[in-house]
Amino acid sequence: MRLLLDTSAYSGLLRGDAELSQHAVRASEIIIPVPVLAELRTGFLYGSSYERNEGLLSTFTKKPYVLVADCTEHTAVVYAQLALEAKKQGRSIGQNDLWIAALVIEHQAELLTRDNDFSIYTHRFSVHGITL
Repeated sequence: MRLLLDTSAYSGLLRGDAELSQHAVRASEIIIPVPVLAELRTGFLYGSSYERNEGLLSTFTKKPYVLVADCTEHTAVVYAQLALEAKKQGRSIGQNDLWIAALVIEHQAELLTRDNDFSIYTHRFSVHGITL
């Protein structure tokens, strides 16, 4: 299984969240999107443990089973479709979450999250770690 992490999942895994860990250990590949890296690094800058957090993230992204996923032109097409779908349903979803959802679809992955905003897309891809 290919598993894509959002920011809440990465943070939860670091904190030892047992439910998230159960899903992560079954993954053959873990994908971390560039928008998640940006959110994490922003948080690091606001926090008091920048060097420690940056070191942990760097170690994580260098693991052979971890793929850092950047946005492509195809990602932008999927993003637009997802944004329209949310608007038609009268739902609001943040821009970074749209990028993350689009990357889940592009990489044919399953999403690991603690963010209920993704519940809108459970008909499009599997979402683990949250109660819907």
